[in-house]
Amino acid sequence: MCIPFGGNALTLAPTERGARLGKIMRNLMCFHAVLSVAYFVVYQWLNGIIDLILGLVGFFAVKNPDSFNVQQLLCVSVPSLCA
Repeated sequence: MCIPFGGNALTLAPTERGARLGKIMRNLMCFHAVLSVAYFVVYQWLNGIIDLILGLVGFFAVKNPDSFNVQQLLCVSVPSLCA
């Protein structure tokens, strides 16, 4: 499921490289939040909502530095590739 709340999620401990990429992704998800606010300001509501949802799901996927939620990362990756 793509829901960022609890449940039986598949979490994996990252390697050293994965931990660095997780920090980068955390920063990118914060950028998604800023971008979604910018979309709302210029009245592009649908793009703002989609960016906000993808940003939140991506942030919750990598918020714990000890383990990343693989299912949520896939939920962020696939729509981002299609956009």
